[in-house]
Parts: sequence; C-alpha cells; structure tokens
Amino acid sequence: MVRQIATILNVTGGADGMQLPSFLNDLFFYYIMLLVTALTYLTTYLLLERARFGYKLLAIREHEEAAEMVGVNTVWIKIQAFGLSAFFPGIFGGIFAYWITYIHPDSVLGAQLTDFMVVMAFLGGIGSLWGPFLGAIVVQLVQRVLWLVMGEGTFYLVIIGAAICAVVLFIPNGSLAFWKDRTLFSQGIRRPAQEKDQVVRR
Repeated sequence: MVRQIATILNVTGGADGMQLPSFLNDLFFYYIMLLVTALTYLTTYLLLERARFGYKLLAIREHEEAAEMVGVNTVWIKIQAFGLSAFFPGIFGGIFAYWITYIHPDSVLGAQLTDFMVVMAFLGGIGSLWGPFLGAIVVQLVQRVLWLVMGEGTFYLVIIGAAICAVVLFIPNGSLAFWKDRTLFSQGIRRPAQEKDQVVRR
C-alpha cells in the first residue's frame, strides 16, 4: 500500500524516484550508522527490558485478555509499539537515502527488502536483543558470498528461503535460543518448560 502511494505522490518523485543532494563521504555515513545503531539498541533495551513498557508488551504477548483485566491499555500499548518499530527504521532509511543519493519505490519498499527483515529476525531469534543482530550478519554474509560466487542472480533467495523454512520447522525460537538450549542441556540444566514437560510425561 505504501509503495503504491509513493509511486503517485509528487513529494516522493512518483514512479521516477527521488534524487537527493550528494554527500560523498563513506566514512561519515559509516560512523553515523554505527552511532544510530548503538542508540537504537540502547533505547530498545531500556524500553523493553528495564521499563514498564516492556513488561506491558510481554503481558500482551502472553495473554492479552489477562493484561486488560489488570489495567493494561492494550490498544494504546500496541500503537506505541507500532510507532517505535517505525521510528528507528525511518531514521536508518533517511540516512541510507542520503548515502546512495537516489531512492526509488522498488528499492526501498520492495518485497525483497521486507522479506529480508523478517528472515533476519526469525533466523537470529525473535524476542531477544541480539537475535536479529546475529540474523542480519548471517543473512548479509550469505547473500554477499553467494553473489560473489554465482554473480548476478536470485539463487541466494532460494537458499535464504530454505534456511527460514528450516528455522521455522526445527528451531522456531531462532538460532540464538537453539544454541543457548544446547549449552544448558550439555550442562545438565533444563528450562522450566522442559521440566514441566518431563513431569507431564511421568
């Protein structure tokens, strides 16, 4: 929907895209992206792990009706979460646009970019701080290596698709949670859910 709107608005350049002023300084964009990334992680950590906002989101995820019963305004919290999830990508998108100096609806609103964000989150592990970060590194490395080996093409999409299918089927909590579980299992430590399942089997 947003892509279709962007193709007809004059402010976005329509179907021809938008040309931005050039600022050819890769080192500047590297450090500004690094700074914004650090601020993003710090902000989300404080909001989701240390503030009441994070506990309210957790309550909504676990049982929305129960959260409403204890006084959580679920609609307003969801709106805030939606705004937060759009705020930081908007900042990154603005910086990226000035780096490449030209943006087009297909290059920033295409399905491939959106799918990659989902793949990164699922592959690393949703609901964790470092899971999406790890997933982004893996996806980008695989994409670049396959592009160097095979040249222009979309075969890497097949591999990425197969990887995400495997993650959803076998390690739905992501690779980070999988390795944590393996580490705990090797140390003889079981999670509460695992202990509960063992009691039920008995």
